[in-house]
Amino acid sequence: MAKLLKLRRGTTSQHSSFTGAEGECTVDTTKDTLVVHDNSTAGGRPLLREDLNNIGTGTVTHAMLAGDCIDGDNIGNDVLNSEHYVAASIDHEHLANDCVDGDNLADNACDSEHYTDGSIDHVHLAGDCIDGDNIQDDVVNSEHIAAGAVDLEHMSSESVDEDNLYVSNAGSNGQFLSKQSGNNGGLTWATVATGTPTAITVADESSDTTCFPLFVTAATGDLGPKSGSNLAFNSSSGALTATSFAGDGSALTGVAAASAGGSIYECVNTISSNYTMTTNSNGVSAGPITVSATVTLPSGSSWSIV
Repeated sequence: MAKLLKLRRGTTSQHSSFTGAEGECTVDTTKDTLVVHDNSTAGGRPLLREDLNNIGTGTVTHAMLAGDCIDGDNIGNDVLNSEHYVAASIDHEHLANDCVDGDNLADNACDSEHYTDGSIDHVHLAGDCIDGDNIQDDVVNSEHIAAGAVDLEHMSSESVDEDNLYVSNAGSNGQFLSKQSGNNGGLTWATVATGTPTAITVADESSDTTCFPLFVTAATGDLGPKSGSNLAFNSSSGALTATSFAGDGSALTGVAAASAGGSIYECVNTISSNYTMTTNSNGVSAGPITVSATVTLPSGSSWSIV
């Protein structure tokens, strides 16, 4: 039977304080490997096992690696970032389909050389993105213009001449061009009405706060309308303002009525319409009063109920 050879042995901790003789070998029972000594290094030098399980953390340097020894199996997931890539090393072949979207494109980086011919359709145009700079000269005709879209604002000065007007005949003195109902809305000659108008078309206006009523300077005749800045009407509130009023006021409504020789003043006991008191004025009412509308007191005004 072969003879059994046993070497001196001990744990890694025990080896750390042991300095063996030059050429002496011991067994590290913690790492299960031989340790070679040189008579000067405490702990000696542990030998690398075949399964590499006794390699210390961080002990393998770049110089120890063979060329092309690291492949995908040796790299952890999600550990490579831009600092590990050689500049310009990622080419088209290594890009996954649809991997580039708006987050990967720099602003103002795409120009016409990156677009496929005919790839920009109507749905990809932003609102109002096409203006005069994008339209070629002399390419827009009637098929591109919506019916009724050309109004007075969009017509250049003197753009319409006699060649562009449709009229039924040459007309005569005292006539003017008027739009006719037939013939696609063409123009026709109409006769100017003479005499004094008996009716004027008016429209309801209930929002202007400052209007000036019109008046004439005589009771009859062909008279020009006039207005005065001292007579104004607020069509929003219905208030008529004048610098003064003349008359006894007996037919006015909504104001106190006097009786008993001017000794008793009557007022209604319910306020049913909104009222705004004049600024820097005081008002008095005989109570009790029911307020079913809004009474507004400007700054400097007061209202007393007695």
